[in-house]
Parts: sequence; C-alpha cells; structure tokens
Amino acid sequence: MQHTLKRLAFSLSIITSCLALGLVPARAADSPGAGTPVTGEGSVPQLETAAEQLKHAGSIKQSMRGLVDEERSAVRSRAVAAYQAVLDFFPGESATCAEAAFRAGELMRAGGAIDGALASFTNARQRGGGTVFKARSGLEIGHIHRRGDDSKAALDAYGGVMEDVNALPGYRDEGRLWAGRVWHDNKGRASVNPQSGLCFGSDKATIGDCHPSETTI
Repeated sequence: MQHTLKRLAFSLSIITSCLALGLVPARAADSPGAGTPVTGEGSVPQLETAAEQLKHAGSIKQSMRGLVDEERSAVRSRAVAAYQAVLDFFPGESATCAEAAFRAGELMRAGGAIDGALASFTNARQRGGGTVFKARSGLEIGHIHRRGDDSKAALDAYGGVMEDVNALPGYRDEGRLWAGRVWHDNKGRASVNPQSGLCFGSDKATIGDCHPSETTI
C-alpha cells in the first residue's frame, strides 16, 4: 500500500507540473500483453523489458533537439510521460526506475516544473541504492533547495551525498564543494545535518562530531 501511494504521489506531481506549464501530459497506455505496442496520440507503448522502455523514453528526449517553444514543450511532456511509464510498467526494476525518475526530473527542472522535478529526484534517490543516481539525485535536490534559498534543506541534501560511503568520490567531493558554497553564502549562520554530523559554524566547515554550542537548527 505504501509503495502504491508513493507511485501515485509521484504520478500526480508530474501531472500537476505539466499542467502548470500549460502542457497536456501523455498517458501511459492501459497495460496490454507484454511487448504489445500501443499506438495512438498521447499513449506510451509497453515494451518487453525495462531497458527497452527506458531506451524508448530516451529516444523521445533526443527528438527534442532543434525544437523550440511550444513544440519543444510538447515533446518534453511526452518524454516525461515515457520515463514515468518505466516506473508504471516495471516498478520492480529499481535501478532502471531510478534512472527513469532522474531523467524525468531533469526534464521537468529544465521546463520550470520545480515541484515535479523535486519529487522525481527524491524518488530517484530512494530507488537508486547501488547506482550513481542516488548521489546524483541528492546533488540535484541540494541544487533545487539552494536556488530556493532553503540553506538547511540544501545542506541536508549535500551532506547526505558526502556521507554516502557507496557514492563515487567525485560525487562526494561535489557535495562537499556545494555544501561549502552554501555555508560561505550564509556566513554567520550555522546549520547541521544531525544524521551526518555535518557542521557549519561561523568560521569553519567540518565533518565530525558536532557539539550543541557549535550548531543551530
């Protein structure tokens, strides 16, 4: 039930974001037999495997090249729906779903649908254990909060990447870089991620044990 509710919330966030952009989101076709393509305007065919479904969505994304204005927005909406179809048709394929959610988030962010992008990146981070998309989504979540002037949420997201022992060193370093930049831009105000022990004080940014006198929430 909880998994179904999360999928529903993610789908609703995409629909809401598309409508906010003045787009009509494409719908995933009613599930036919596996491998049976469904045609028709606004439908997404169900393919044999999650990998094929992801590739199909990627081909729609690639078709955005050279398009502008309403035409580009319409294809972006189709691509988002196609990536969402990966999650709808193959919910058990966590790694592929993580990439699909991440790619959908990129598209929505580029189209200005920030709430939908945030929901999609959060979904990708939750599903992306063991893939690069967990760390990449954490960074994107941090960027969204940073641009929205929510320094604590940004530091929490960047700190999560820094403390992810399974993340590639480059992503952990990037999390540290952006966390330091947020701290620098908010000098005089301390913030902390209690789970990671990421401390930012008035004159330092350290990883380690945080003492109450050194932090404010």
